[in-house]
Amino acid sequence: MKTEILKVADMVQDYFLELKKSSISKNSLPFFADELGEIQQGIQIIAGSQGIGKTAFLLTTALKQQEAVLLFSLDVPKNELVKRIISQVSRVALSQISNNKELEGIQSDLNNKPLYIAENNCLNISELQNTIHEFVKLNDIKLVIIDSLDVISINPNNWKDKEILLIMSTLKQIAIDLNIAILVSTEINCNGDKPSLKDIEYSSIIEQFANRILLIHRPEYYAIQEFDDGSSTKGKAEIMIIDYKQGATNDVRLDFDSKCLLFH
Repeated sequence: MKTEILKVADMVQDYFLELKKSSISKNSLPFFADELGEIQQGIQIIAGSQGIGKTAFLLTTALKQQEAVLLFSLDVPKNELVKRIISQVSRVALSQISNNKELEGIQSDLNNKPLYIAENNCLNISELQNTIHEFVKLNDIKLVIIDSLDVISINPNNWKDKEILLIMSTLKQIAIDLNIAILVSTEINCNGDKPSLKDIEYSSIIEQFANRILLIHRPEYYAIQEFDDGSSTKGKAEIMIIDYKQGATNDVRLDFDSKCLLFH
């Protein structure tokens, strides 16, 4: 057997790299609010009705990260997404982005931000799988965000439930193979009522593969002025967390800036 001789600097570097990997596998990626806990390795679903703030939630999470993030923007055009990022970082209202020349200064704030955007509005699950595998290995990605599940395609001739099953099982296997966390948004119909799992289409399939499901609720969006406890809904969002790994549920209230589409 050949004797292996290593330089001590390389040994130390390898040691810290392994420590870094192990910390990631122990769910060390943060959401943007401590109350939401940590982003777990595996799949987490972000569910909410149209216009409620799912993309804003995902962007806020992505911009919080120190580790590299790959975001698939399948639902929002690139230029619109860029404006939303600028608005969140600068805290300048989205409606004022195009007319504000002073915003060029925020580019320095984003120079060291390891956030990558993949734009493809007709992505199928095979392309998604290949892109994730290739890019994660090349760029040491720790978190993949997909916005949204509803526009990933497989075969238009398949039954939808069969499609969802294949998409979710593929994403789960990707997360396991690459030891990464995946956040996926999906749309629900709740008509202003507090959402629940039954509002998610094909929820029985999605629950089989998700570590956690986060349901976003903003009563103010539906002109509802008070929560059930009588407190004001103005500038507030409620996140209902169903954690299958811990077997627990939790409700968290956050601030929501509708001008910048920003959770904080």
